[in-house]
Amino acid sequence: MYRSLVFANHPDAHPENSREYEEKIKIINEAYSILEHNTFYEERKSVREEKERYEKNKQIKKEQILTEIIVKSYYQAQPEINKSRFDMLESYITKVSSLNINRAPTVNVLEPVTIDYARNEAKILNAFVKQNVESIIEEYQFEVQDQANNKFAFLYAFEPLYFLDLIPDWYEKVIERENVEKLEANNKHTL
Repeated sequence: MYRSLVFANHPDAHPENSREYEEKIKIINEAYSILEHNTFYEERKSVREEKERYEKNKQIKKEQILTEIIVKSYYQAQPEINKSRFDMLESYITKVSSLNINRAPTVNVLEPVTIDYARNEAKILNAFVKQNVESIIEEYQFEVQDQANNKFAFLYAFEPLYFLDLIPDWYEKVIERENVEKLEANNKHTL
């Protein structure tokens, strides 16, 4: 390409307009010198790549923010559901079952695993415990072999949101009121 441009625009090939073709040859030589030395091209390329990376990260951040907003609003609609759940459950039973928010529900009553519980979730579970466990097991058709030791083994099959529907409304209101009081106390401290 360079050779063809040089031959086509060389001043010796066009003696009548030699000044005009000399200017064209200078431009062609400058362009070739820029292309010949990769530093200028690499600088431009790195700027372009940096801009593309910034735009891509910007899009990813938007998606992350939207995901956080959606997830937070979903969990805020429930009484403080989060991944650090079920700590005080151990005070109610000796063997503890597993509830994992990021896992599909499974029924496996033979495998006890510890569960983390936040303070409000402990109150929720307390309300849940006061209900008739046998009727819940019967309603959802769980077979618990050793009910004395695995009293809460049927919780394996529940995602946290499933069994929260069984909690009385008044208990949810108590928790909401406590959360509002905490928020107001935090606002007073920040002012």
